[in-house]
Amino acid sequence: MSQGNGKLRTEDLELLDMLAAAAIDDTDFVPFEYRPLDGWPFAWLVHPRLVGEARVVDLESLARLEEAGCVAFTSDDGEPPCRHAMLTRDGLTRYRRRHQQPGLNQEHAWQADAAAHAGSNPV
Repeated sequence: MSQGNGKLRTEDLELLDMLAAAAIDDTDFVPFEYRPLDGWPFAWLVHPRLVGEARVVDLESLARLEEAGCVAFTSDDGEPPCRHAMLTRDGLTRYRRRHQQPGLNQEHAWQADAAAHAGSNPV
């Protein structure tokens, strides 16, 4: 899917932010339903904690995140055929490192980012 250069672009990091903001806890994998759009280089990505319904995401961006070890995929299953894209512990760690804010402990920084992505103000 990707050129394999291993460099993450801004849009990849924004996608990582979206995935991490929907994470429920620190488990190794946070599943997202992934349904490719026939004939297009995009897929629907659905998770109950995402704001709104589903998100359309770039397959190249997902592929670069996979190459970087931030996202993993399951095999096809279900009807219609779908896969699950899963945020890995490495992906969650990269997200937290990127958003670490001086003066806030890690948990408060995580809550502030999650609230910002959800469109609300942190307490």
